[in-house]
Order: sequence, then structure tokens, then C-alpha cells
Amino acid sequence: MKESLVIHKEVLPEVFSLVYDCMELIEEKKISVSEACKEIGISRSTYYKYCDHIFPTPKNIGKRCVLLLQVDNEHGALSSVLNCIASHNGNIITINQDTPITRYCYITLMIDTLKVDISIDNLVKELLNLEKTKNVTVLATE
Repeated sequence: MKESLVIHKEVLPEVFSLVYDCMELIEEKKISVSEACKEIGISRSTYYKYCDHIFPTPKNIGKRCVLLLQVDNEHGALSSVLNCIASHNGNIITINQDTPITRYCYITLMIDTLKVDISIDNLVKELLNLEKTKNVTVLATE
């Protein structure tokens, strides 16, 4: 049985990166293998030797983050949190809001962060700066 390994390209010989570059050119520019190999500077035989063994990481895999927020039990608290996330292109996957205890309520959010335009740390800081948000904890990221 053949096994696959995930190896960072920095530790591999340059030829693997060049074959990958050819694969990208073929996909993006819709050109032939010969044209891509000429442009990159490798032989077709080198390309064919390795092309079936290189699997690029898909670029459209969603990333997710789970946040636990403690907010004031007041009108508009959840709305301001959701607006903040939406303003940075975050997509809410799930929302769980617990029954308010005393003056606070707890909200657990799972966010698709694939298109978020700031880091999770900066998003947390912005959420903490909201008037009705008291605490934000990152429970998990992917």
C-alpha cells in the first residue's frame, strides 16, 4: 500500500516546485504541457515523471473558528457582534446562545473565516471593543 506524506516544499528539491508551477500554468492559462515546460524551464519528461505525485493544497477549503462570547443581556448585543463579523467578510455557520444568567449571556459562534480580511486575533480585539461585549475566547480554529 502506498502512503502519502505532507512535506513542506522548502525541504524538497526545486524540481518539485517547478513541476507544480507548470501545473498551475496549465490550469490558469489553459496552455499545453510543452508550452508550460518551456516557460518554466524544465523538460517534458521531468514534468511527466513527477506530475502524478504532486497534489497541491486546495485553495478553497473553508477555515473555521469557534468563538465563545460573553455579552451584556441587552438589546442589540448579538446584532453588534454579527455586524462586526460581517463587516470583515466572516460567514456565520452556527450560533448558539445560552439562556441569560444574571446580566450576561453567552454566545458560541462558528465562523467560516476563509474570506475574513483580518487575523482572528484582530477580529477578537474588535469584538472586545464593542460596547456590550465583555469577553471573547477562541475555542478552536482550523
